[in-house]
Amino acid sequence: MANTVWCGSNNDKLYLTSDEFSSTIRDSEDVSSVDNIPTGVSYDGTNTPWCGNQADKLYLESGLFASTLKKSQDVSATDSSVQDISADHDNTSWCGSGNTKLYLQSGQFTSTIKDSEDIGQAITGISYDTSGNTPWSAILSSKLYIQSGQFSSTIKDSETVSSVDNTANGISYNGADSPWVGASDDKLYIQSGQLTSTVKTSQDISGVDTVPQSIEIDDIAIRIGSSSSSSSTSSSSSSTSSSSSESSSSSSTFCPRSRRLPQSFIDILTKRVKNPTGRWSDYNPDHDQHKLLEELSRNKLFCKGDVPAEPDVDDYADLSKQRTRKGRANPTPPTD
Repeated sequence: MANTVWCGSNNDKLYLTSDEFSSTIRDSEDVSSVDNIPTGVSYDGTNTPWCGNQADKLYLESGLFASTLKKSQDVSATDSSVQDISADHDNTSWCGSGNTKLYLQSGQFTSTIKDSEDIGQAITGISYDTSGNTPWSAILSSKLYIQSGQFSSTIKDSETVSSVDNTANGISYNGADSPWVGASDDKLYIQSGQLTSTVKTSQDISGVDTVPQSIEIDDIAIRIGSSSSSSSTSSSSSSTSSSSSESSSSSSTFCPRSRRLPQSFIDILTKRVKNPTGRWSDYNPDHDQHKLLEELSRNKLFCKGDVPAEPDVDDYADLSKQRTRKGRANPTPPTD
């Protein structure tokens, strides 16, 4: 089960709460010496992006958490009130209430703003989901929103949560439901779906920090899908690029968290497809494994977003007869 990362500006800390949710604080990191108004936090699978309102900077903290600050990016010239941050596989979404905008920053981090969307109200939270949309929260309207893409002007859905907590201060997505944080009652909430009026659970964290600012789950594959195959094949032949595009597209396909296998199982089932040996004699066994994963996906036994790109013959150029995979033998090697 995924854990929950959040931050609080009363104690100037990043927090890791066990599961969704328990009263157990698994770890915390004091960041007051870096920025004493932490307003947003995320997790990219390796490191912890967070943002601070004192210096209006985006930060990349090593691990979950270490005291090592790997990088920072000053965005004060873009927005004077940074509020939240969210990592996807390639870029960094963040929001600011100075200009009331959603921003898409290239990488982790460059100075390039790839896109922005004027919202027109004070934004307090931002995330990114498996459907390629942008959940965000607003403090004055006490609403949770789903913005189409990264970003269009289309609001796909919204839900007023003022009857639950009138200070919506951050939002995320766990593959099925919408975790969010409220600063009026100092609680973490899980809103059913994207979005309904049902609050499935809540956790009082006022004994930990009285100004909760942001929320994210720590499993990026559950939140936005797998990208393992798209990067590894992007520099190969045109057919590989096509497969990579298909895989990247499928990674944004919705997959309920309840149906997703543990990451360790996914790694075992996809390892041979994602790591070709280069030997032509191993192509058919790897291709058969890919076909099996696609069949499991069609029968809803494996998430489509976790299926790697189809093996490319160009990645099996070694004509050695020695075979390392079990499976059916290959035909005569292709000739130009």
